[in-house]
Amino acid sequence: MEDPLRPHPYKPLALGLDFEHLAISVERPQKFNKQSAAINGCLSFGGGGTESEDEPASFAQCVPFPEMDFSRLFVPQVGKKSGKVSTKALVRRLLFPPCPRAFRNGVLSINWVISVTGAEHFTFRADDERFVLTEASELRHQGREMGLPAVLYEFLCGDIPESSAAEDGMMLTPGFFESETERE
Repeated sequence: MEDPLRPHPYKPLALGLDFEHLAISVERPQKFNKQSAAINGCLSFGGGGTESEDEPASFAQCVPFPEMDFSRLFVPQVGKKSGKVSTKALVRRLLFPPCPRAFRNGVLSINWVISVTGAEHFTFRADDERFVLTEASELRHQGREMGLPAVLYEFLCGDIPESSAAEDGMMLTPGFFESETERE
């Protein structure tokens, strides 16, 4: 006979709580974070032209390390953001994807878009499981006026319920951005 206090290993413990929605919400951020890491790997944080060198030979030698006074070690302070980025600057960033990693499977990745515009502009819509611009976002209100192409604008807003994020994104290929930037 089964012990009623010990749940079966394949059956959830019956507490009257439904945790099924948590499985989706935990899986989505993990996938989102993995894709974001791949995309953000190509973002430039300055220091262009400086290459680090890996010298394992220095550790293979039996030479003592030089004396180092760690009390003089300077750790720079991380500065605050210089302020709010203008909508025009955000539109410009969106029209010039910096590297091939901005495109997952040949189309623009929403992960890259969020990383360059800022997460405060987006919200996750559970109905169709996609990120869309918030109602308060200036990109939503001024994006078209600032030169955001209609296809990209619809991809970001997701206002047409009949089309999915995948359908909206099919036009957003590297070729699309090359043709859009040639017009400027």
